[in-house]
Order: sequence, then structure tokens, then C-alpha cells
Amino acid sequence: MKRLLFLSLLCTLLLVGCNNGEEEHRRTKLLIASKYGYVIGGDTRPIPMPIVQVVNDEGGEQWKASPLIGVELLNYEEGYEYTVWAHKESYMPDEFPEHEDVLWWKIDKVIDKVEKDTELPDNVFIYTIGSPWGFDPRDPMLEYMLEHYKEIFGEDCEIYYPTKI
Repeated sequence: MKRLLFLSLLCTLLLVGCNNGEEEHRRTKLLIASKYGYVIGGDTRPIPMPIVQVVNDEGGEQWKASPLIGVELLNYEEGYEYTVWAHKESYMPDEFPEHEDVLWWKIDKVIDKVEKDTELPDNVFIYTIGSPWGFDPRDPMLEYMLEHYKEIFGEDCEIYYPTKI
């Protein structure tokens, strides 16, 4: 009887351990940069987005601006770099069933928050407060926008200089 109880307990522990391993395998560690970046929206204006790097055994993938689900968990402050656990998930699949195969990172848990100026590669542009439309002054799209903004947005358009996000 004691052997049977011991074997049952051992099997239960093994099964629970395997399930936790699957859950851990599903999650990915991400770094979120200390500055916001942007992606170009449908109207060619920049949309502020977190700059994210997937952490892997080789040191990490390329940094890129990426939408996040659950970003409110960060209580984001510029000047801090965040390490989080996240997994991929459809964004509002009930409202947008035609895009349920488009996956976004969903933050599960904040692991660490460190005051740091994230070193980003030159091809990752920063959403810049006070710059026209928030474009990084290094972004070649800014020069084009400044020369053609009335053609793009219409004659009534004015140059927009964003303030704090």
C-alpha cells in the first residue's frame, strides 16, 4: 500500500512538473528598451511603439519596434529597460477574426526594471519629442515628409510636434 501511494505521488509530481515545463517553454524573455520607437502607420505618420528584443541563447535578436499586449503591466517609464516574460497571442481575435493569425507579444510578467540608456543600432529610430510628427531626425522619411506633407495629408495639414507620450 505504501509503495502504491509513493508511486502515485511520484507520478503526480512528474506530471505537474511536465506541465510547468510546457508553460515555461511557451514563454519567451524579452527586453524592452528605455526609449520608445515607432512604426509608420497607414497615413505615413509614426505610431509610437515599444522597442523590443527577443532574448535567446545567442545574445538576442535584432531590436525592433513592436506592438505589445498588456503593456500596462510595465507602468513604463522612459529611461528604464525592462525584462519581461511574454508569449505570442492574437490581438482581439473576436473583433478581428480575419487577422487572428497575426500574433503580438503579450506580457505575462515583469522580471526586472533597470535604469539604463539602451544601446540601439543605428537603423532603429526613436520617437523623438519635439521633432516633426515624432520622427527621429536621422530617419530619411522625415526629410521627405517635410518636403511633401501637404501632398500626403492635404492642404489643411500642419506640421505636428508631439509632446510627452
